[in-house]
Amino acid sequence: MRRNQEEVKPKKAPMIFFVLALLFLTCVIAFSIRIQYRRSIREYKRLAESLCDPGSWSITFLIRMVVLKGKVDGLPIRYSVLGSPQGEPYTTSYLLLLCPVMRNFRMYAGSDLSEVDDTIKAELEMLQQIEGFRGVVLSPAASPFLGKLLSRPLGFSYEPGILLWKLGGGAFKAESIRADLAHLTALRGRTV
Repeated sequence: MRRNQEEVKPKKAPMIFFVLALLFLTCVIAFSIRIQYRRSIREYKRLAESLCDPGSWSITFLIRMVVLKGKVDGLPIRYSVLGSPQGEPYTTSYLLLLCPVMRNFRMYAGSDLSEVDDTIKAELEMLQQIEGFRGVVLSPAASPFLGKLLSRPLGFSYEPGILLWKLGGGAFKAESIRADLAHLTALRGRTV
């Protein structure tokens, strides 16, 4: 009987080691997410105070995503940045203008605009000129839920709107975001 107990003990040791390693890894990930949140929240507050209408903004944190919700000149927006708030060259920013949109449309950097409707072609060409432009997604209310889910970052609303996706530094500059919002507003005027 004693011999059988000795054989069982070595089989439990790798499992215990695995569970402890998994627990340690989970703690390290949770700690790094907390540090990222604490670094980012100051930049988001500063941005919200300089960009949004007074009293209209809030900041939420979902898993690894910090989302600024607010109104700029009465227009409802969502804004988020993936990457360091210090403006690393590879930060990805998302600006969502919540507004009625009549057509479902996606355009990415380098897309051929020869087949695009003339009513929105000029605005799309202007968007392509924005430094760091990666894509724009128009999602009307009639869009399939899965399409909206896959085209928007976590924490963004699934209401109709226009999403601008950019890559590059300067993600926390209010002037740059206002200029991008002006382009989206011009596009909104053509798609309603």
